[in-house]
Amino acid sequence: MKKLFFLAATLVAALTINAEVIYDWAGGVAANQVGSTTVKQESGDGSIDLASKITINSVQTPAIKFGKGFSSGDPAKFNYLIIKPAEGGFKANDVLKFKAVVNTDDASKYAALRVRVDDNTELYTSENVVNINGNATAVPTEMSYKLAADADELHVGRYGNTGLFVVALSVERGGGTAIDNTEAEVKAVKTFENGQLIIIKNGVKYNATGAVIE
Repeated sequence: MKKLFFLAATLVAALTINAEVIYDWAGGVAANQVGSTTVKQESGDGSIDLASKITINSVQTPAIKFGKGFSSGDPAKFNYLIIKPAEGGFKANDVLKFKAVVNTDDASKYAALRVRVDDNTELYTSENVVNINGNATAVPTEMSYKLAADADELHVGRYGNTGLFVVALSVERGGGTAIDNTEAEVKAVKTFENGQLIIIKNGVKYNATGAVIE
């Protein structure tokens, strides 16, 4: 019986994919960062600050502040971050994850995160992020986006009409769950049928040795 459960545990481990962090701003701590972050600022001075801070729930938190997102004109000029992984480019199914807030006493103001691959190709615009102004217990929730295609780099900027404070920004490969646009990852489940241990993963049944059960 011990051998049976050991084999089952081994199989479940083999069926579970661990995510690899291929990009991480890491709160601005250079020693912990993965990949590269470059400011592309075409419109307005000081529109992006990589060393900003925002007080969230009484804690001063490192943040990337996105001010003015773009200027109208022909062509329009955009302000954004160019992010790249440590090696190669981003791949389809990589998952971008972030947490962000705004801090404004004007109910008409809002902001969201926008991701592009160039000035003309938008991939994703998030929901408006939480406003922490006047709410001492408000905290940012994690949002995410799964890439549909490969990209050498991603352009990350602001959408909205007030400052956006991003307090976490990373990209993972493998095993991730994109909250906004994909279903949650299916986990391996152990059960017993007719006295035998069965492991079910993505609708497929395996026995304790890892063989598929028809």
